Amino acid sequence: MKRPTINELLSKIKNDDKTWDIYSNGITNTINQVEQSGSKKKAEKFFREASVEEINKLLKQFEDMKKMMKMFKNGNMKMPFKF
Repeated sequence: MKRPTINELLSKIKNDDKTWDIYSNGITNTINQVEQSGSKKKAEKFFREASVEEINKLLKQFEDMKKMMKMFKNGNMKMPFKF
């Protein structure tokens, strides 16, 4: 099975309130980076208040960071890695 892109996933769940309710209701026990209570509260607040555009920006940043980390891990970084 081909792994969907972020945009493909977002289009599939665009109007799927049950999916977004996972975050807004704090049902995050098995979602990476949102298991701890502090992260859980931040995710609940963000997904209750955020617009679709804000969520898309956030997901794009995750996708970009994942690509950067892969390049870094493979030794392909051509510029200094800074946060």
